[in-house]
Amino acid sequence: MSASTVTGPCKGADTRSRQIFHARPNHDEDVIVGDLQATLDAHRATNRASIIHFVQDDNETHYSYMRPTIQYISDKTQHVKNEGRTPSKRTPRKGRIIYGHWDLTGARQHRVLNFGSKKVAEYEGVYIPPTGHWSLDGNTLENMERPWLDYLRDRGGDAFSRLQAEIMAFHAYISPTPTETLAQTTLIAGIKEVASRTLPDNPIEVIGSHRTGLATSLSDLDFRLSLPQFEKPVDQRAPSTTRPQAAKASIRLLRRLSKALFRQDDYQDIELRHGRIPIISAVHCATGHTIQIQAMSDTIASREYVLNYLAEFPTLHPLYTLIKTMLEIRNLRDVRVGGLGAYSIFMMVVAALKESEGTIALNDISRQLLFFLEFWSNTDLYCHGISVEPLGIFLKSRSKPSKKTREADLGDPVLRGQMQIGMVNDTQPYLLCLQDPANPLNDLGNKSYAIKHVQALFRATRESLRSKMDNLDRLLPPESTPRMGHEGALLDALIGADYRWLNSQRRRTSTWTKEPPSHVERSANDATDPGSLKEVRYGTY
Repeated sequence: MSASTVTGPCKGADTRSRQIFHARPNHDEDVIVGDLQATLDAHRATNRASIIHFVQDDNETHYSYMRPTIQYISDKTQHVKNEGRTPSKRTPRKGRIIYGHWDLTGARQHRVLNFGSKKVAEYEGVYIPPTGHWSLDGNTLENMERPWLDYLRDRGGDAFSRLQAEIMAFHAYISPTPTETLAQTTLIAGIKEVASRTLPDNPIEVIGSHRTGLATSLSDLDFRLSLPQFEKPVDQRAPSTTRPQAAKASIRLLRRLSKALFRQDDYQDIELRHGRIPIISAVHCATGHTIQIQAMSDTIASREYVLNYLAEFPTLHPLYTLIKTMLEIRNLRDVRVGGLGAYSIFMMVVAALKESEGTIALNDISRQLLFFLEFWSNTDLYCHGISVEPLGIFLKSRSKPSKKTREADLGDPVLRGQMQIGMVNDTQPYLLCLQDPANPLNDLGNKSYAIKHVQALFRATRESLRSKMDNLDRLLPPESTPRMGHEGALLDALIGADYRWLNSQRRRTSTWTKEPPSHVERSANDATDPGSLKEVRYGTY
């Protein structure tokens, strides 16, 4: 998107044309009776519109998978009629056109709803099929291998038993093998060695799935770079790691570390992303594992909640792995393009399991899966937010609470957090509002602008799964034992995809583990090559 400055009418245009071009904006339509603030906002918007003109850059890169295209078009565009003369080349005012990551060909036209001076980026959620490495072409679905079926322990029983067996089989398939675990351990040790040599005063620690035991065969290797001078002791105050001073120090340290990784010759696609939480992203050349190193606050509280929930719910781990994979193969797991992060997905599963307690047995994973899909596909995210600890549903608000209400809730951090994160986003009122149990002031869904696609996916997969289960139970009499082989699977609707790429990556990891290459360092001068070592500013995300 680019902004272009529009000059006046071309030389020779008549007086009437110049008057139209230079006329003051008409504020008659901006007067909103009974709402002074909205009237002032509308006046300011009209004044800005008469000066600044946004146009789309024709050379802008387009992607094959794009976020819903939402056009903000002013209804105050003036059309100049120059009878008998060459029309002016002035471009009518256009608003921003937002591009993202999903192709919505055939979806219903997106709407722009007016609330006073506010505009809502509204769209219709649609089913997103597997994309990228996972995409299915014509007849692949009928001929796919369905690798998790090789891990089935029992192919008999009713539909619920079969579904439970498939979920556990997929969990066994996607979990790392001893060889893959050894490779991941070796990679972690290598990253720590480079970091300790480069930044001896800033140790790094493993975080994420490899710390909590939730890692799969190709899970990212996540690290946290500690900043001792900015850490917050329990009984003292200190600057937050997201404050400007700490952020600048984080960038300097991560830049040094990224250059050190580049010199190792074992990593490629090294990228330092600026943002509220700066992060290094790299790919291990031999195995294809993604490595992420970020400078952020300690994650002890959230890690403790994860471990406690894993101990409380025996089916949480396999259910979480299934849901995360279902979103990942559709590129709905990237937070930077409106998807859901791993921690957010985990807490969504926890909320559904808590809600189903008392009606579904703790070990009945098949019914828990159906409940999860129904719960999150039917939750009205326009009006409600979800609290995980304690479990609850609270109302979103469009106005700030009264002073009396704020003072009454000061002693309860959960209620105080709900007042803050429960404010409706005026432009995206459908965002998921999920309160972090480790930090009540943290909204785990505040960037999830693709949540309507996620809900549509949950709704479609539940209907498909229920239909398949009903057919399975109806085809054979009760005394028979229905059996399904590789000709079909109940989980096709959720995780049916092309697994050839995944299996290829796993073979790469196994080969590297048997004969790990020796470390070769690039020269220090090469580490400054902008074509190989990138720094990208994404803003906050």
